[in-house]
Amino acid sequence: MAISKGLSPQEQDEAIKEIALSLDISEKYIRYDFTDSPYFVIQDRDYQGSNRLEDEDRLYVEILDIQIFKKYTLVLIECDISTRLQLENIDTKGSYNFDFEGCVFYDSIMFDYLFAYIDSFIARHCHFLGDVDICFPFNNDSCFEYCHFEGWVNFTNVIFKKDISFYGSIFERCPNFARTSFKGNINIVNTNLDFKYKHTRQAVINKWLEDNVNPERKTLLYFIANDFRDSFRIFKNTLSKEGNLLDASNYHRVELYCKEIELDSKLKESWNWRDWIDKWQLRLYRHTSDHHTDLLKIISWVLVAIGIFGLLLFACKYGTNLKTFIDNHSKNAFVALFDIPIITQSKIVMWFVYALGFFSLFWKWSRIFFFSSIALCVAYCKPTLIFGAMNLIDKTPRSGVENLLLVIYTLAMILLIFSLQKTARKNSIVPN
Repeated sequence: MAISKGLSPQEQDEAIKEIALSLDISEKYIRYDFTDSPYFVIQDRDYQGSNRLEDEDRLYVEILDIQIFKKYTLVLIECDISTRLQLENIDTKGSYNFDFEGCVFYDSIMFDYLFAYIDSFIARHCHFLGDVDICFPFNNDSCFEYCHFEGWVNFTNVIFKKDISFYGSIFERCPNFARTSFKGNINIVNTNLDFKYKHTRQAVINKWLEDNVNPERKTLLYFIANDFRDSFRIFKNTLSKEGNLLDASNYHRVELYCKEIELDSKLKESWNWRDWIDKWQLRLYRHTSDHHTDLLKIISWVLVAIGIFGLLLFACKYGTNLKTFIDNHSKNAFVALFDIPIITQSKIVMWFVYALGFFSLFWKWSRIFFFSSIALCVAYCKPTLIFGAMNLIDKTPRSGVENLLLVIYTLAMILLIFSLQKTARKNSIVPN
């Protein structure tokens, strides 16, 4: 246990000598401070605060005896730590306190002994170039605020007994919080954990490739995806308990990304109809509404669905014979604009429409504009067509193909309208 009372000048000198020996640094970089409790500050006071990683003026710590953190409360400020921070031959009866401010870690942090305890781990404005693998329980409030993690971050099986904050931190890779328990509050505001699907998938694949470097260890891809899914599920549940449903919905979305990746890889191992249906359902909602989090996206897809339906129904009914359509509807005012036979004109117009629709498939906004325009035309000319199921019971004569198209359109609109209303109601995104 760290010393909790003030030290005499002689005790201070002895402690400073012991700390300097443990860290293999000069005693001039260590000073004693006392506010509510005594602690020692390790800092190069001549350092001017450059942000360059290769700055040679920073205080380098190349040897680190981890036991010194149990005996004394240390605060390392603006230090370059080039040695691995790892607990070895630890005293299980003791506990450890870590406090780093503006430090750069060139090597990994490996705390993977579950029978030891960390009272607190404070890291602010720190840069972690190596991996961070901590599997200890945290007894007191801890934080990793404004930190930059370039390597693999693993907090598997950790118990945060008090509050933990990752405010403003940057994760270059998707972290693993599988089977982690948050007894207190978690602060992940302004972090970059709001991953897109391709980033999440790449993170899962990268982790899977790393785990399979050893030929004797073949980790299944869906096991890795399941671990990632568990991490975001924990974030979602913790934020939901705190009443932060808006942020919880974002982590629920990434959780579903991981579920889709898991199902995709699992189906490659063994075929299962239920998994196949779940996979395509998740894919549908990811593409159409980003799992009920993007209102503009789902509105655009509803308009696109109406436009596609209107275009296909028009094609089924009239094909390339635009003359029949004009004669039936007596809307031939625009024919005078072209001094060409009606049959030639009809084919030119229809081929233009089909070509525009084909090219619109490859450009997002032109596709939305094109099919939205058709949807508006449908709404203007025959708005009842938008409500597909109602048209199946009217007396309008239709071919079998038109009826089949109406059924497919009706089923598609049911799914899209369900997603639309769920996306519009933010408080219903995260399941209870």
